[in-house]
Amino acid sequence: MIPQLLLIAGTGSNAGKTTLACRILRELGHLGLVAVKISSHLHPLTPGLEKLREGEGYALLEETNATTDKDTSRMLAAGATRVWLIRCGEGASGKAFLELMKEIPAGTPVICESPLLRDFVEPGLFVVMDSQEVVHPKTAERLKSHPHLSFRLEELETLKTLPFVFKQGRWSVQGQSNKSLIY
Repeated sequence: MIPQLLLIAGTGSNAGKTTLACRILRELGHLGLVAVKISSHLHPLTPGLEKLREGEGYALLEETNATTDKDTSRMLAAGATRVWLIRCGEGASGKAFLELMKEIPAGTPVICESPLLRDFVEPGLFVVMDSQEVVHPKTAERLKSHPHLSFRLEELETLKTLPFVFKQGRWSVQGQSNKSLIY
């Protein structure tokens, strides 16, 4: 288990993954959060996206430009202390993420946007996002079978406070800081 990891997946494009990540970063940025996006898509290397290193089947890139419309840039602008993009094939996401974790100081809260990673690690908190505006729907039944939280983007927009917190080195559902979060 990686207790300081909050993992966000979605039921397709526009499900609210990055919107949730950015809201967390804006509201809890004082915690020194870092953000990670894992993608199997070959995103172009835009200005500010710098290659950290490559491994078998993956590349680790750091976002340093907070002025583009890319998800990683939006996360940096929202308040992340550092943001990484992992480009990889499905089978390499776990290895690539664990390699990246070597760059992140122990105990640092991490927000990661990736449905791929759920097959390889047990996060402190796993959120599945959905929306009426989903484009390119994905079969999410596998993910929905074990989320800690699942809600729609439209619900997120009505919440006055986030339904989870980061305390004592781990993410937890509000009011359940020391309990197992798997329902």
